[in-house]
Amino acid sequence: RPMTIVRLPTNHYVARALTAGREGWGVDLSPREGAMRRLAARLKEGGSAIQPMDVNARRGGIFVPWFGRLASTEPSAAWLALRTGRPVIVCWCIRARERMSWTVRARLVRPESEPVRKPSEEALVDVTTQIHGVLEDAIRQHPEHYFWIHDRYRTRPPDEAAGA
Repeated sequence: RPMTIVRLPTNHYVARALTAGREGWGVDLSPREGAMRRLAARLKEGGSAIQPMDVNARRGGIFVPWFGRLASTEPSAAWLALRTGRPVIVCWCIRARERMSWTVRARLVRPESEPVRKPSEEALVDVTTQIHGVLEDAIRQHPEHYFWIHDRYRTRPPDEAAGA
């Protein structure tokens, strides 16, 4: 069973539906507080983790290209891969004609055989940029299947925010 970090919306009904859907797919939900420790432990035990990559990181994000513009992105997927030596596999769903039916596609971004290393800023940016590249390719192939709900460009790099 994979584990993912969850921050539920304030609307009780939406939160309940999201929780039921994710748990129905066999995903364990972890609250944000202490989540990285729990995700790293899950990976070290041979389990897996899921990290949504298309959301704006308000704090602690790194700026990587997203459709030609820098976007503040959570580096946790890259950090976990570099610290644990586990692979990064990018997955996405393509809706089928039947209602509530999908085809899951995946691409290996970082093999497990790469050495474990301390996650430098450069390494985090490199792995995260590779993840974004795969997601961008998938979205370009099926743009009608992507629900762009998040303002990916809300948080700006310090030099842009200062008006430079």
